[in-house]
Amino acid sequence: MSSGKMSPRQKMINMMYLVLIALLAMNVSKEILKAFHLMEVSFDNTGASLNSKMKASISSIQAEVKKQGPRAEPFANRANEAQKLVDDLVKYLDDQSKTVEKMAGGRSIKDASGNDDHTSELAKPDDTEKHANYFASKKEDGQGNGIILRKKIEETRKALIKLLESDANATDSTGMKIPAAYLKEIEASSDLLTTNYKDADKKEIEWEVMLLVETPLAGAVTNIARLKNEALNLGNNVVSKLQQSINADDLKFDNMVAMVNAPTSYVMSGSKYEADILLVASSSSVNYEINLNGGGTVPVTGGIGKYTAGASGAGSHTLAGEIVLPGKKPFPFKAEWTSFLPAATISATKMNVLYIGLPNPIEVSVPGVAPGNVTASMSGGSLSNKGGGKYVATVSGGKEATIRASAKMPDGSTRSMGAVPFRIKRVPPPTASFGSITGGSASVGKVKGQNKLFVYLQNFPYEGITYTVNSCEVSVSYKNKPPLTKRTNGGAIGRLPVEPGCKVFIGSIRVTGPGRSNELIPGGIIVSVTR
Repeated sequence: MSSGKMSPRQKMINMMYLVLIALLAMNVSKEILKAFHLMEVSFDNTGASLNSKMKASISSIQAEVKKQGPRAEPFANRANEAQKLVDDLVKYLDDQSKTVEKMAGGRSIKDASGNDDHTSELAKPDDTEKHANYFASKKEDGQGNGIILRKKIEETRKALIKLLESDANATDSTGMKIPAAYLKEIEASSDLLTTNYKDADKKEIEWEVMLLVETPLAGAVTNIARLKNEALNLGNNVVSKLQQSINADDLKFDNMVAMVNAPTSYVMSGSKYEADILLVASSSSVNYEINLNGGGTVPVTGGIGKYTAGASGAGSHTLAGEIVLPGKKPFPFKAEWTSFLPAATISATKMNVLYIGLPNPIEVSVPGVAPGNVTASMSGGSLSNKGGGKYVATVSGGKEATIRASAKMPDGSTRSMGAVPFRIKRVPPPTASFGSITGGSASVGKVKGQNKLFVYLQNFPYEGITYTVNSCEVSVSYKNKPPLTKRTNGGAIGRLPVEPGCKVFIGSIRVTGPGRSNELIPGGIIVSVTR
């Protein structure tokens, strides 16, 4: 099956074309003009091959119409529409090419009736005026045909892509159901794209100006031949996808997975664990549905349904439903699973560490006991109850703190349920950055583009922690003049008067943040300024 991607041969031809365009900027030699002609012939030969392939695919779709009847007819109709769209665009492009060729004297070889032999070279391949005036916009004193040509190409591409949209009212037996992946693949194709270009100064150049105006006649004609080839390639791929879509709902097993199926995964001590081990085949190309008893569906990815359910409380649960395939009898399924309460846990949700100056989130729970009957206490810090078993622990110093949990029993008594120690640490010092520069070498322009000092934490488990720069010292050392030094309050340094070869030093940085009040942080920033 063909895809929307260009073949290696087509990629090579397009690369050669770009190289020729670059060479034209230096000199339009006879050899380059000759190469353009050879490329034009190559595009025409490739186009003829693609056209034959498209016709063969359409014939294959017609055969499916005879075999499947009305179900395949919509696919055949769209394939014929794709052929018409391509034929119309190719004829239009061919007419445009012949028009500009005739303006410059046509081809170098004529037949017995005086007509151009289109396999021969152009009579004036280096002409740069007549076709340029023909394609240039009217505001540039041209005839504006380049804009018309571009619009025709854009309309054809859009119409071809639309042929791969499924019918909104498609059902299992009528209408058109086309895999969404086919449409995405064609939309990603580069064929018949008319994106504007940018020159070395990033100035935008219109697509038609770049490819049809600012190039000799040989380049413009070759480019039109390439566009015909792209139209045939895109059309061929659309027809191929239509052909594949006719039988896309047929089961084609392309994935095999070993699976263990057990009645339950929760087994009491002293009982036996039993399971069926089997090899399961699935199809990644069939868009079947998985419906659950009681309502709801399961998303299917790569031919495999992914079911998830939140476990609540303790007990057995049933997963049951059916797999529905187009035109097939539903396949029922049923499985049991068990949820249970976890062992008693006291855990820091941000690792087994409490940080000085931060609100450390803690969760405390006891199996079989409602959160409202669980209490927690802390030594080495303070604990704030947020409800639902969630707490916030704060510490101001020390090396270790301990959190204890207790539960109220049904008889009214209170029982200790255990304790967990936590290490106490300071929040790591932040890293400094002068704008986007953290050190090393930087150009004059980049250094002059920065005006503020920032501090931030790298690879720290907490999010949203901020520090404020209180002050810093800045020094710029030059090769042949005294250094510049200044001290700033806050992180606003301003634009530094730097030049190639000088160095920028930023140090004595004091910050305020979690666990730090106007504290000097280690290190600083050293920047070597380059051109």
